[in-house]
Amino acid sequence: MMGDTQLSRDSQTLGTPGEVFTTFLKLGLTSFGGPIAHLGYFREELVNRRKWLSDHAYADLVALCQFLPGPASSQVGFALGMMRAGWLGALAAFTAFTLPSALVLLVFAMTAASIAGPIGTGALHGLKIVAVAIVAQAVWGMAKNLCPDKERAAIAVIAVGMLAFLPGAIGMVGAIIVGAALGLFSAARFYMVSWIGERVTADLRNAVYAHVVEQSPEFFETTQTGEVLSRLTTDTTLVQTVVGSSLSMGLRNTVMGIGAVGMLIITNPVVMTQVLGILVLVVLPSWYFGQRVRKLSRASQDRVADTSAIAAEVLNAIPVVQSYNQQRQESDRFSAATEAAFDVARKRTRVRSMLVAFIITATFGALLWGLYQGTQAVIRGDISAGHLGQTVVYVLILVSSVAVLSEVYGDLLRAAGATERLMELLATRSPVAEPSVPRALPSAHGG
Repeated sequence: MMGDTQLSRDSQTLGTPGEVFTTFLKLGLTSFGGPIAHLGYFREELVNRRKWLSDHAYADLVALCQFLPGPASSQVGFALGMMRAGWLGALAAFTAFTLPSALVLLVFAMTAASIAGPIGTGALHGLKIVAVAIVAQAVWGMAKNLCPDKERAAIAVIAVGMLAFLPGAIGMVGAIIVGAALGLFSAARFYMVSWIGERVTADLRNAVYAHVVEQSPEFFETTQTGEVLSRLTTDTTLVQTVVGSSLSMGLRNTVMGIGAVGMLIITNPVVMTQVLGILVLVVLPSWYFGQRVRKLSRASQDRVADTSAIAAEVLNAIPVVQSYNQQRQESDRFSAATEAAFDVARKRTRVRSMLVAFIITATFGALLWGLYQGTQAVIRGDISAGHLGQTVVYVLILVSSVAVLSEVYGDLLRAAGATERLMELLATRSPVAEPSVPRALPSAHGG
């Protein structure tokens, strides 16, 4: 349904049969290779240059034609002509693209014996290289638009693997089923993780608000309303970001990283034991930087709360401010608080960037040292080249997991500062407490 809507939307700009005929005649005279190469030429000319339709619409059309019998390029060309200029456009596209190919093949068959030799063979190989380059460019261009994230890229890789091992209709149907299952599981994961984040945030806000309204008048005389509002909104939003997004990414990449490390230890026990020993040394500096990020995150949230407190104070008493013509002074005061918050946030960002850079650089350096040892082992004949290639795959998985975990670690440290502020607010106790054993008032006598 979505693909049909996209196709109809992209085909609203209509052309003429003559335009379709000349365009496909040019393609018929310049497109070399088989149906797959033709699809690459179609995309380059009609999607990239002429903008007849979008990449998504073209990909949907190609996927639909793959299920139909016959060459997909002819079906795609016929459909493109019909989308552009109706049935006459479809006939024009089919005729203009197919007839030159048939004539060229006929001439080639009649003169094939005369062009045999180094020149003819070189020309044929050159045409094959051009066709391969066009196909590779088309596949890469559509992949960048249709697989922008890891989930869809993983679905594409699994589909390619299934089609390679199960050619034919069974492989195509199996790839579609696997892709649909992965899509459903990804949607379910996103919904459940987001629901948890929203639920935690709502419960936290309710708990903080219910606790605040039970405080004594002394609390509200010494604590600015804007600061409390900042903790109810900004701090809880940070917690929501970690629980609803970063935590899921952290768990997924932790499992991937542990699995990669386990496989590296199994396949390369001596080298990876040394690498893990080096990585242990990374923990201490990371812990030091992490503590600084946590403290600066707390300070940053405090400065943001100061700006909220100033804004709430001034806006609640705006008639008084305007009656004394203090608008400029209050604006300057708010601007100073905002600049102070920016300075603390800049320091926090600098320390966090140093933390991320240190973790990634140290981990990558240790793994590169391990790969160097593996390369030397291949040269000595201790392990095979395939064994080293397997190690490279595990290292790439581990490095990507460490890169994501370093970002998640920074988010956790920032949320830790916000959580400390919320916990302090929840730990505040009112000096006016209800008696543990309240006594009833004496009954009234008389009138």
